[in-house]
Amino acid sequence: MLLAVHDLSLPGDPADDTGRGAPLSRGERKKARTGNAVAGGVIGGIVALLRRRLAFVYPLAGILLSLLAWWIGPHISPPFVLLVGLALWTITECCGINIAMFLNGAGVMRFQIVVASIFGVMCVAVKVYLTRRYGIVAVPWATLLTY
Repeated sequence: MLLAVHDLSLPGDPADDTGRGAPLSRGERKKARTGNAVAGGVIGGIVALLRRRLAFVYPLAGILLSLLAWWIGPHISPPFVLLVGLALWTITECCGINIAMFLNGAGVMRFQIVVASIFGVMCVAVKVYLTRRYGIVAVPWATLLTY
């Protein structure tokens, strides 16, 4: 039987009436539960949930692009490639934020700091290069390429 993350009883939990161990703070309980979820194989469920959300979001982005074109009318006409890049960049950023929250809960901090530092430097370099070559349209695409 696979327990949900919130069903785990940890030493020191208020729900643990045996009184084993020192009381855990809220952050320590969350970290321990997330670590148990990682060890218990809950990752497959998280990946499946992310895939289902992406299957919903990508078609929604196309609908929103057409609504945006209808809403702003012909007076403002950003290039379609820029709008698609911004939509895909936003979706990718949302996925990255979900992964970062999961890694924060699992206590994987050093990896995140290293990856974020490398991403920041690479992103600025690629943005400068592509913007000089292709113009403002390249900015969200540069972020996507370095992500």
